[in-house]
Amino acid sequence: VATSATIGDTLSSTAYIAPSTSVTDPITSNNTFIYSREVVSSFDPNMKEVAPRGNGPQGYIAKNTPMTYTIHFQNTGTASATNITIVDTLASNLEANSLHLISSTHNVIVYQDGSLVKFRFNNINLPDSNSDYYGSMGSVTYGILPKRDLPGGTKITNKAGIYFDYNAPIVTNTTLNTIENSIKIEELNTNGTNYKVYPNPTHTLLNVQTDNTTNIFETVLIDVLGRVVNTQKSQNGKVEMNTNQLINGIYFLKITKNGVIQENVKIQVLHP
Repeated sequence: VATSATIGDTLSSTAYIAPSTSVTDPITSNNTFIYSREVVSSFDPNMKEVAPRGNGPQGYIAKNTPMTYTIHFQNTGTASATNITIVDTLASNLEANSLHLISSTHNVIVYQDGSLVKFRFNNINLPDSNSDYYGSMGSVTYGILPKRDLPGGTKITNKAGIYFDYNAPIVTNTTLNTIENSIKIEELNTNGTNYKVYPNPTHTLLNVQTDNTTNIFETVLIDVLGRVVNTQKSQNGKVEMNTNQLINGIYFLKITKNGVIQENVKIQVLHP
């Protein structure tokens, strides 16, 4: 993080997947992902975070959303840690069989018995933070799925215990996600054509589709100042509009066909 950053600043990273020149990508709106985090003050170096964080303090997410957990650890003692073990008891509403290791800063062995998961770093010899601050850190990241079709309001919590050699465990913070009660779908009918616009509010992706895959239409998204922020033409009767880079607020979606306005819909963009 740049030394010029101040608390409350937002740091954004953009990832883009480009299709091969020999392959036609019918939907390019989902090729870009922007990951943003807020600059905060000092925090416990042994912590757990979840992605997506979800909306609001309750971390609202849509049902069946894949989840990623990262456990950070740091040796803040006075000598190297020979072995480190992380013990994670998965919540009952997570699908334990779907757990898969994504990445780790050091060699790790994963032991799993149902909902009990252990990440074992043998002979890691992690230096203490006084002798090697950056070398004293590490992390492990895994992906997992929630159980299918959890009802709205279901809370998914998770925390872990980090064991440095034979010391008592350091318990991380508890992450929280809550399954959204519903996703609002705007259902519209113009001249016999049905349009569906969802979800509203939207976070990363706004969908506009019709039942007729041969129907060709255009969408224009306009902010409250009247500026056009996104335009797209349908593919197979559908538009997928990336809203990840838009700021929170109210927008107006205009659906046109052959230059004739079909519908105007008010859209709310709401990021966590």
